[in-house]
Amino acid sequence: MDVKISKFYKGAKALYSFVFDDGCYLDSTLETYEAFKKVEKETGVKIKATSAQTVNFINGELKATWDKLLAEGVYDISAHSVTHCLCYNLDTPEQKRRYEAEESKKLLEKMYPSQKIISFVIPNGDDTKEGREILKDYYFATRSGHDYINDVDNLDWYNIGTFTAKFGYSLADYTENIDKTIEKGGWSVQLNHWLSHKEKDAFHAQKADTFLPECIYLAKKCLTDDICVTSFNEAVKYYRERECAKIEIISKTDREVSLKINCPLDREIFNERLTLEINSPEKVTVTQKTDTPSGILTADLAVYEKNGVFYADVLPNTEIDIAF
Repeated sequence: MDVKISKFYKGAKALYSFVFDDGCYLDSTLETYEAFKKVEKETGVKIKATSAQTVNFINGELKATWDKLLAEGVYDISAHSVTHCLCYNLDTPEQKRRYEAEESKKLLEKMYPSQKIISFVIPNGDDTKEGREILKDYYFATRSGHDYINDVDNLDWYNIGTFTAKFGYSLADYTENIDKTIEKGGWSVQLNHWLSHKEKDAFHAQKADTFLPECIYLAKKCLTDDICVTSFNEAVKYYRERECAKIEIISKTDREVSLKINCPLDREIFNERLTLEINSPEKVTVTQKTDTPSGILTADLAVYEKNGVFYADVLPNTEIDIAF
């Protein structure tokens, strides 16, 4: 029996994430929400996206909407600065760049107590090496504006690339990017601002009539295990954990192995389940043992099979028993 941490969440071949910048487009946000709900109803696939929020753009009405969406688990939050300033170039004083980085995290966590702000989205992709160095003091990852499909085995955490949605793109442009992501076995982060039905509002917008069919196409690819869709922050957590985690074998026989996935990261923040990939000649059972204040909690985990390989989603820093 051979056990390792899967390259992709849920044992998929690739990964896709939606990020919506600015956070201030109310009608468009509600339209994306309705699209996600329709996709879930039609396919059973739940899409969760990341809203990159500019603090000064969020008013009372927007805040109430985001509280609802966060509670439903449709979105999570990333920082997009306080003022949306173009402050990560060399012409801006370091004090200003540091203010935008530090205060956006602090203020967003105060606005949304349920959220740990772990990532930063650079306004206008206006970034330099020096600007990203400042962001490392506050965030675990930074999404840049550069256009490429990310190699998850060699992630540059402070220059994570994007596929930028544009009004002129056809549905084929979006589905082609999904297919390329699967072909390359990478992680694609789609940058959206808002959805628009009008060409005059097209700056950094996606045509509204391409979004729902794109999401349905993506969801159907999820159902065939070609790709998995997660929020940007969920992917950051998964790959940070995967990068740092080590499998410790506690005991092993011909038919059973006990192990622990040791991960040194802050457990309050890095609580994403890792997918174990188990090569076994027979179907396996997976039991997770978790230390709690009242004792050890034991739970049998769901095991799913893909192409003769077994997978189970487990929490780091827990003991896992695998048997067949």
